[in-house]
Amino acid sequence: MKEAWNKVNLNKEELEHLYYNEKLTQKQIGERFGVSKPVIGRNMRKYGITKDKQLLKYRETDKQRDLLVGSVLGDGTFMTDGENYRASFRQSESQKDYLIFKFNQLKEFCKKQTVGISAGNKNSFANAELIYYFHTRSLPLFNRYKNMSVTDAIVQLNYNSFIIWMMDDGSLYSRNHPKGYSPYYTLSVNRFDDKQVEVMSKTLLERFGLRHTIKKRERTKASSGKSYSYGSVYFPTSETAKISSIFKKSSFYTEVKKAMTYKILD
Repeated sequence: MKEAWNKVNLNKEELEHLYYNEKLTQKQIGERFGVSKPVIGRNMRKYGITKDKQLLKYRETDKQRDLLVGSVLGDGTFMTDGENYRASFRQSESQKDYLIFKFNQLKEFCKKQTVGISAGNKNSFANAELIYYFHTRSLPLFNRYKNMSVTDAIVQLNYNSFIIWMMDDGSLYSRNHPKGYSPYYTLSVNRFDDKQVEVMSKTLLERFGLRHTIKKRERTKASSGKSYSYGSVYFPTSETAKISSIFKKSSFYTEVKKAMTYKILD
């Protein structure tokens, strides 16, 4: 080991490539060269190769960005145990294929290469399901999504982020109709405020051509009058085929359809 400390000098460019581009750990790089982790650490310090610089090398693709934007509006959460944030996703067992789809899109940012499984409340309730989940690394790139407002996310909506949002917070229903089966979509917006609803409504109509109504729920009663919160967006049955057409324009469509068949119409 003493000889390795004194004589092993690794090429800077190769070491940067392995650590910054391939994202290998010091231990993994050491195993590749047949030396210990401390030897790699010594060479990294000599060349000014740092963990902070490695974290900044992580970049999302356009598709990954779309998925994250849709998740800001939907089920994604962002947590921190230090300076940077990580993305976290959870789904019940009945939606595990959808979670696995998301994991496959983001797994390059994850330490673990498989999703986790938790019993959740399965032992407490007869109809409870297992919980499937995964977390990314804590990376600078996720900080912007943690700090992204609902309005910021809405104005970035495209076909990809729209289908993610609809799969996270949307529902597909049907009602009896004299002419037969009549499906329609709704979308939960119960955490939106007045301004966010206004921007969302404008975006749905102008960008996607979707007619809709927004349902309010009475929240409080005060001397100044009633106060309301928002419940959901209702898309009339005439818009169902249009929503299906929008879904099909997403590059996520084939995989999402396999995972979420009960929310997708042909």
